[in-house]
Order: sequence, then C-alpha cells, then structure tokens
Amino acid sequence: MSRLTQTIAFFILIFAFTTSLGAQNRYSYQMLVGQQRDGGVFLDVIHMPGSEPGNTRVIILHRLNHSYLTFRRQVIQNPENIQTRFTSDVSITYDFYNSSSDPVPREPYLYRETWSGSVTVTEFSETTDEDRYLAGVTVLEIPADTYRLLPVIQINGREVTGARAEALRGGRAATQMAPLRGRRAAREAREAEQRRGIMEVPDLSTDAFARMTLLGAANDTLTVRNHGRNVNFGEDFDLLISYPSAMQADSLELRVFNTGNRASSETGQSSQIYSAFIDPSYQLYHGSPQFISDGSLIKLDFAEDTRLKHHRITVPNHRFANAWYHAEVYSWHDGTAEKVGERSWQSRWFDMPVSLLNLDVAIDMMRFIVDPDELRQVRRSNLDEKETWFREFWSTRNPTPETEYNELMAEYYRRIDYAFENFSTPTTVGFESDQGRVYIVYGPPEEVDRRLPAGGTTTEVWTYPEQQFIFTATSGFGDFQLVQPTQ
Repeated sequence: MSRLTQTIAFFILIFAFTTSLGAQNRYSYQMLVGQQRDGGVFLDVIHMPGSEPGNTRVIILHRLNHSYLTFRRQVIQNPENIQTRFTSDVSITYDFYNSSSDPVPREPYLYRETWSGSVTVTEFSETTDEDRYLAGVTVLEIPADTYRLLPVIQINGREVTGARAEALRGGRAATQMAPLRGRRAAREAREAEQRRGIMEVPDLSTDAFARMTLLGAANDTLTVRNHGRNVNFGEDFDLLISYPSAMQADSLELRVFNTGNRASSETGQSSQIYSAFIDPSYQLYHGSPQFISDGSLIKLDFAEDTRLKHHRITVPNHRFANAWYHAEVYSWHDGTAEKVGERSWQSRWFDMPVSLLNLDVAIDMMRFIVDPDELRQVRRSNLDEKETWFREFWSTRNPTPETEYNELMAEYYRRIDYAFENFSTPTTVGFESDQGRVYIVYGPPEEVDRRLPAGGTTTEVWTYPEQQFIFTATSGFGDFQLVQPTQ
C-alpha cells in the first residue's frame, strides 16, 4: 500500500463537506492554496504523578512558529555600524476553570500559571520562516479533576484575539465547516464549542497507570517531539512509556489503532494495526521526568524518584497512513490484561502538496502526464471509481512499496506547487506556462542560462542531461514562451 492510501484519508475528509456544495462549486487549485497550512501553534499536555497523593503534575508543551508571531523592528546604532534586529516577546497564561463553566467563563479561574519568553532574529525573512519556532514548557501541580483550560497569549504586550487566538485554543475548525454540512454539523460545532478546553487531569496516585510522551526521531536523543499531537507522516518516532515501579505486571503491551480522520478513544470500530510487548524487568530510565527547554528544543532529564520507571519504544510510523491513531497500554498479570494508559496522535503530512487536498484537483493536475482521453474518462467517473484509479495509478509507480510514503507522487505534485509559485504571472498560472510545464515533466534543470542582449529579447536556456529548452520573454512580467526544445 502506497502513500496514496493516506492521501485518500484527506480526500474523504474534504469530500464530506465539499460534495454538498454541488458540482458548480468544485474546488480549483487556487482555492486550495493555503489550506494545507496549519495555524502555526501547537500544544500538548502530559500528566505525571504529583508530589502529594491526589495531585497531578500538568506539563504543557507549546511551540509557536515564527509565522504565527509578530515581530517588532529594532535599530541598534554602534560606532562601527548599524544593526537591525527583530524581536517577539511572548507570554502565555494558562487559566484552569471549573469544567461546568461557560466556554467564555464568567467566574474566577481556579489555577493559573504563566510562561514568558522571547526570540530575536537578524533577518526579516526569519520572522515568517515556518521552520523556525519558539518552544517552552509550563508545569503546575493541581488536584486531579476535570477542568476547562483556556490559554491566553500576549505578543509584544498585546493580547492575541480572533482566529489566531482560536488556533491556540483549538476551537475553530468545526465552526468553519458547519455552514457546509448542514444542521447536524452546526449542532456538532456547538457541542464541540461546549467541550472546548475540557481537560481531565487523572489521579495518578495508584499503582496501575501508564503515560505516553511523543519523542523525536527514532534512536534520537531524549528530545520531546513538541508538535502538538502530531508526528511526521512517513517517519518513525519513539514513545516514552512511563509507569509506576510498583505496578504488578508480567509484561506490558502497546496496541495502536487507526481511527481514520478523527481523534477518538473509541477503538471498537477501528482497526488495530500494531502491537508490541515490553518486558517490565528491563527499564531504560527511572525517576521523575523533567522537561527542559532552551527556547527551541525540549529535552528530558530524570530527577531521583523511585516511584517511576520508563521504557522507550520505536513506533514504525513509516508503515502507517497519515491519519489519527489511538494507542493503548495494557498490563499483563497472571494471564489477564488491564488497560492502564492511552493517548492519541495524528500522523500528519505537514508539507503536503496543494493538489492532494482534493481528489478532483489531484486528478486534474495529472493532465501533464496522463493521456487526455483516459483522463477525460476518469473525470466522468464517480467518487469510488476515481479513488480506485488514482490509487492504482500511483501504487504501481511507488519506488518504495514497503512504505506508505510515495516519493514519486510527492515529487510530481511538489513540482506543480513550484511551478505555481515561481512561474505565475498576471496573465498565466504557473503550471500552465511553458516553463511550468517543462519543469513539471522534466524537473529542475541542471543549468539555467539567462541572456539579456542589448536591445534584444531576454532568453533563458534550460539544460538537462540530454536536452535543452530555449525560452524567450514575451512580456516584462515574467512570461516566457518555449521556442525551441533541442536534443
């Protein structure tokens, strides 16, 4: 099975509300641009035993991409030169309310903890770089109970509001889909709003529990993943499983279920896709986990504590589709299994090419490599037939069929994105231009020679191992026409 299957999971999710719009409102590539981008903010919450019975340590991990932040410009004059810096000062206040409070509580908070930090860069391009981020950890100890957690973020002294605040609180997506899916979806959106921020803080005073922490790449150092509840699609990762030293267990079992396009702890209708056993007599680490952040990475250390021990296990995520997963840990003792811990995560293709957000668009973009008559027939097919054709087309061309990630398919659709971003002009969409079409089929040239003759027409020569393409400018806005492919 190829990466294709995982792509279909996204297609089905999108079709759940796009098909109701009618054929006249079908998505185009341009409509999808930007939809694959996340809000740029990620939160994850981990629970560990507290210092007193009945109390629980709540560890909140956050990651704020530079694209989410706002930066202020600073000019520093030195005797030798003038330096420019861009700084973002951030604070996040986590307020815990009674779980019965309104989504916008009127009563005072029960517990509050604030984190603050800052990031400074020297280049303006770094202020919008989605690969750069500010990370941090907030820890507080509170009684085990059910709460409503509402974080409030301030950047450069101003509270973040609107959609950017909703991205932090995780309450936006269901509301946006409601108008597209009718009354049922509207009701679901209202119910989701009521549940927003509801957090159960478990009592870990017992001797029968297990907690799971998402770590970085397999066999990496003890670095916490810190991407919310997400792991990178197609990449293996490690789980740190923490449990009491006093727990009576002959062995531990990790079970992983595919729950499709939604996070769910209901695994009855889900397919179990992975299982692994752990010998509790062999421990990798012991002690109370300490989460230490340097502003970018969050690493684990262990303080002396005989109550806890920890195992690290690699999850073969390269075999899994990009979907939601629910993991459960079972304690086996005298032939009986007891569930002692669970958590969910999403295997997510963060840089998914734009076309793959919609099946019709993905198929339409295959016009550069598929016979027009065949493609015309596919477009007339129903949804199931389209999915089957699309899956079979790419699965037979998967260079690594033993993995979910189809490198060839990803490369093809990335070329379409590149063409759109680099060859679009006021009059032509990039992938429809001559340069865009050549790039999509042949990939990046080995050499680009741009010639600017005095009083003549600008010419570009693209050189490939066995072929050259010559383009001439037809306007002053980046339009080029193919005039001569040569062997």
